Amino acid sequence: MSTYPFEQFLWITYIFVAVPSAVWGAILAVLAWRFPNDRSASGQGLWLTGLIGFVFGVLAAIGWLSWSADSRGQFVAPGFPPPDDFPSWQIAACALTVGVLWFLAARLSAWRKLGGFSAAIGVTAGLVTAFCIDAATDVTGQSGIGAVFLGAGAGVSLAFCAGIRATFLGRSRDTSA
Repeated sequence: MSTYPFEQFLWITYIFVAVPSAVWGAILAVLAWRFPNDRSASGQGLWLTGLIGFVFGVLAAIGWLSWSADSRGQFVAPGFPPPDDFPSWQIAACALTVGVLWFLAARLSAWRKLGGFSAAIGVTAGLVTAFCIDAATDVTGQSGIGAVFLGAGAGVSLAFCAGIRATFLGRSRDTSA
């Protein structure tokens, strides 16, 4: 009888999710302390924004990558282990969903500029956690390397979007001067 290696999952999630998220979260906490005027009167705090982003990241990965409509016209139903062959449109739809969910999480934040970065940390952590579920069972280590690349790519991409969002939010407020 095969059992899921939960200890392995916890270990790789700690390495690939918890440590990078803690580092970026500490940087974000310093920025929040340095720029307290970024916070508006209503909305979620940075921690809750990141948690909402985390849930959105897990849901996006499970929603789009637990099943496959492969290029041969076959349909692989949702299940574990997840499929490993996806058509390009399905990956693009997952990426678009991640972007929309990141934007939604950032909009829910009370922090005008820093909320986008908190949402980026959370969504990236959620995506990588979902990938670590399968990576824990992979003896080759390729899924773990994929989780590292996903974390780096999604983190940089969403942080870039958060920077663009913060720039435009800053411009709209600076026009009164």
